[in-house]
Amino acid sequence: MAAEVAKILLQASQGDKAAEEKLQQASNAPGFATVLLEVIADFRFHTDARLAAAIYLKNWFPQLWSSKNGSAENDRNFLREGLLPLLCNEQNNAVARQLCLALGGVAAMDSRDPRVLSSLLRAACSSLSPSLLYALRDALRRLEKHKKA
Repeated sequence: MAAEVAKILLQASQGDKAAEEKLQQASNAPGFATVLLEVIADFRFHTDARLAAAIYLKNWFPQLWSSKNGSAENDRNFLREGLLPLLCNEQNNAVARQLCLALGGVAAMDSRDPRVLSSLLRAACSSLSPSLLYALRDALRRLEKHKKA
C-alpha cells in the first residue's frame, strides 16, 4: 500500500489530476495516516515522494482532526505517537521542516488537553536537536498567530 501511495503522491505533486483524486479518496480511508508515515519513514522511496507525503500530511491533518468518523481517532493517536520519533530520525531538512509544521499543528489542535501538549513538549525537548526545536517553536508561533487571526 505504501508503494502505491508513494507513486500517487509523486504523480499528484506533478499536477496529475487523476492522481490527486485518488489521493483524496485514499485519505478518507482508515489507516491513511499510517500509510503516510510509512512512506515518509522509508528511505527506499525517492526523496520527492517522501517530501510529498510530508507536505500532504501537514496539509491533511486538520481535516483528520475535524472528522467525526470513529476510525479517525485511531489515525489521530497514531500521528500523536509517530510524528516525533519520525522527525527525530529524519535526515532530509525539507522533509523534517514539513514534519515540524505537522507536529506543531497537531500540538496546537491538541492544546485543549494540557496533558497531551506537556508530554509532547517534554518528548520534544529530550529528543530533538536545537535546530529542530527552533523550527518547532517557529511553527507553533505561526500557528498561534493564525488561530488569533
